[in-house]
Amino acid sequence: ERFPSNDFKVINGAGSAYVARQEVIVASIWGIALEPDIIITLDGANDLVHRLRLGKAGTFFVDPAYEVFLKHQFLAPFAYLLSRSQALNGTQRLLERYRLASPESYADAVPVYVSAQHAINTMAKGLSATRVMVLQPFNAFKNPLSQPEANFTSYKYREPIIKELYNLAHAELATLAKKDGVRYLDGRSVFHGIQETIFSDDVHFADNRGYQILAKAIASCVREEDLGRKIHLTKGRGAREKAAQRLTAGPRMINEQER
Repeated sequence: ERFPSNDFKVINGAGSAYVARQEVIVASIWGIALEPDIIITLDGANDLVHRLRLGKAGTFFVDPAYEVFLKHQFLAPFAYLLSRSQALNGTQRLLERYRLASPESYADAVPVYVSAQHAINTMAKGLSATRVMVLQPFNAFKNPLSQPEANFTSYKYREPIIKELYNLAHAELATLAKKDGVRYLDGRSVFHGIQETIFSDDVHFADNRGYQILAKAIASCVREEDLGRKIHLTKGRGAREKAAQRLTAGPRMINEQER
């Protein structure tokens, strides 16, 4: 609506249970080929919430499932069905309630998440693409909550920890945005003052209304000069190879143990 004279092609690189490090992989594989004008990431929830179930930061929540699928193929169909069991998921949440530690115990997820954002920022710079980081909205920050939203209490036990991790991530992303010269949208406040029901759980939307509001907020971070301003690498192979060198010269991903 803000740019009625422009045509847009949106490529969604998201995947179920993805975290920011997996987004780095997607961007590194497809970034040069797609030559995007704008790179937008919408993330944070998986990076922080999954940490509560992991032994250490920087590992993937679905690693155990993939290990079964790859090493025990005959068990894979049963493991897949079991992973969809509401009884199993309910048991895991019940056990999680009693294993929770202080927010400081999970804060190591934040630098891992932010380092992935920095890597994508570096790629965007190499591609001459506008970069927008979006911290994913979270139900606990919405004010006021509608009655259906307030009635959703399945994950209430972990809410204080996730809010604290979100606040830490916000502070780091705001600093990173200034350092890397990119744009940042704090999704915690996107739905402030909206009384209608937006969330169906702690992060997912009930219907398209939530996506429409969030899309407008993201669009507000885009300027007219961002559209088509990228220097298209059409001046021979030398320019393209130079861009590839700039892209691959980004920082090595390091985790907190290496730090």
